[in-house]
Amino acid sequence: HGLADVNVQPSALAGFFDRLPASTPRKGLFGVWDHNFSNAHSDVAPDWARADWFPMVVAWYDRYLKGLDTGVERWPAVQVQASDGSWRGERDFPGTGGPVGQLALGPAGALGLARPAGATTYTETVGSGVTFETPVLRTPLHLTGQPVLDLWLTTDRPDGHVAAQVTVLGADGEPLVHEGGGAEVHATYGFRSLQHLEPIRENWFRQSAPALPPVGEPIRVQVRMLPTDLVVPVGGRLQVTVAGEASSPRRSLPSGTGARITLLHNCEHPSALRFLMADPKAPALEVREVDQEGRLEAPAPSRRVVDGGLASARICGQPPLRLDAFRPTRDLVARQ
Repeated sequence: HGLADVNVQPSALAGFFDRLPASTPRKGLFGVWDHNFSNAHSDVAPDWARADWFPMVVAWYDRYLKGLDTGVERWPAVQVQASDGSWRGERDFPGTGGPVGQLALGPAGALGLARPAGATTYTETVGSGVTFETPVLRTPLHLTGQPVLDLWLTTDRPDGHVAAQVTVLGADGEPLVHEGGGAEVHATYGFRSLQHLEPIRENWFRQSAPALPPVGEPIRVQVRMLPTDLVVPVGGRLQVTVAGEASSPRRSLPSGTGARITLLHNCEHPSALRFLMADPKAPALEVREVDQEGRLEAPAPSRRVVDGGLASARICGQPPLRLDAFRPTRDLVARQ
């Protein structure tokens, strides 16, 4: 599945691939391409196309239809590509089993404070919103899976829409983009209606009717992002935008009420971006791309840097939370 697909949304992965029983043969290939096969994407980094896609498919069917020994069992359970083009093996996706990270929203647009304080208010209308940014990073930060913007907020109207975007900024402060025909931004997106706040169980949302939220009282609103794999490079920043609407590439409209929404970010009500990070021990993969010839050599084993300490730090003395959204669905089902 392409993580830049705006037709079949990557949210379909949660509760699909990771709900297959452990006894069912399965392999996942997830990376930076659009609504296409991994060997034929033109809108997102076309030179990253996987030339080995059809050989992989043939090997899979030769094994499970013809019973031939093609070695597919020895492949990683998941091959996932990060926004910097690198590939690695993981145990699952979007619940990968990597370490958990958190970045607290704070005053004056800060992101990543140890002891946040205060609140930030915006009006839920077209063109209105607020942004939060980390300091310039001295080591890479690697987000993967399905991040959750875990908000505490109040609203002055019994409705409201929250449109959230997590974006990787380069050293120049501008969003990083993949230089393809679509110029896809290194980002992920999530949306939530304040009238639809029932918990998401087993990675499925089942609320069938709206319910009015309380007015003027703190409520917890968890906004799930689309599955992603983002690397914030050295010298870059991570940005979180919260608004009432979004226009591109995923569209969401305001509720129409013009609600004043106040994001709380203090130690009593800490609002934070919570996420999984890539497994530091996950093996790097050398894959055949369209312009490669000859024999491929496996990369030398090394422990990848996924966080320099900012995301793993405590918020108001509390360590990062491993939310249910970060666990494989079959584990959630088995726990019932």
